[in-house]
Amino acid sequence: MKRVRVCIFILMAVVAVSFFSLCRVSSGGSSLSAGIDKALDEYRLTGSLPKTLTADLNAEWEGYRKSIAYAENTDDLNAISLLFCELENAADKDDFVKTCELIKTSLNLLWKNEKPCLSTVF
Repeated sequence: MKRVRVCIFILMAVVAVSFFSLCRVSSGGSSLSAGIDKALDEYRLTGSLPKTLTADLNAEWEGYRKSIAYAENTDDLNAISLLFCELENAADKDDFVKTCELIKTSLNLLWKNEKPCLSTVF
């Protein structure tokens, strides 16, 4: 009977960690997407690159990246980090908008890859 209890406890711990990971990826990704939308809106209104806002987004990304690195593929996270570097060094409007859209798409893919599906279990 003790073995059954231990197995149930282990399964519950795995489910809890998975749920926490899913919540963390979702909340951080939506926060970053909202920040990118804000940067795009500011850029469209002023016409100049929002350097302080992109620096803040990069700092927020680094914190988010550290908090989800245990659950996500590091290659994906490194690719998004490169996009954030490109965002800070964007030369013109087209580069800035394209990089923002790529970051939002990449964050969305992180979230979709984290969502549990029965097809991935079997």
